[in-house]
Amino acid sequence: LSMDAGKLQAFFKKEGFEAGNYVLIMARPDRLLFSLLLALTGSGVVPVFFNPEIKTIQLLKILYRDKFHAII
Repeated sequence: LSMDAGKLQAFFKKEGFEAGNYVLIMARPDRLLFSLLLALTGSGVVPVFFNPEIKTIQLLKILYRDKFHAII
């Protein structure tokens, strides 16, 4: 996991992710997701998890209100 996380962390840095950025996570739990979370938190990026039971209008309000650097 740590090797994958290191590669992802280098990728995020290259792509301009900075500490304090918010990233909306819409992925299913698997091994890559855990590496992704290690990379994001190691970079100071804040992962925000998507709840699939949320209504569309609520999701749109969240997307409008919160400035996400990326959606994964």
